[in-house]
Amino acid sequence: MGMIRFLKRDNFSLGIVLGLLIPIIFSFLFAGLLWMAQQLLHVDQWVKQMDLLLLGFAINLLVMRHFVVKLKSEHTAKGIMIITLALVVAYFIFLKDSNFALLK
Repeated sequence: MGMIRFLKRDNFSLGIVLGLLIPIIFSFLFAGLLWMAQQLLHVDQWVKQMDLLLLGFAINLLVMRHFVVKLKSEHTAKGIMIITLALVVAYFIFLKDSNFALLK
């Protein structure tokens, strides 16, 4: 019960932490699913694994919407939005044409 209460706080620093953790977790989850699909279906790599980071960033938008609409936690949503914007800008500046793989 304490974790649920902790996540319902309206706190800017909570938004920053969530904005960093959620894309990392979901990017590795999507990379693992992509790897499994490639191994099971014996297909070439159509999607670069670095592009899966963008899907992880998109999950942040869903979480941000939840904090704004359902919980009315605007400060937390602002933290998530700022981190998401910074991560997307950093992606397009540094990683867009990268061949770096999340999973090998």
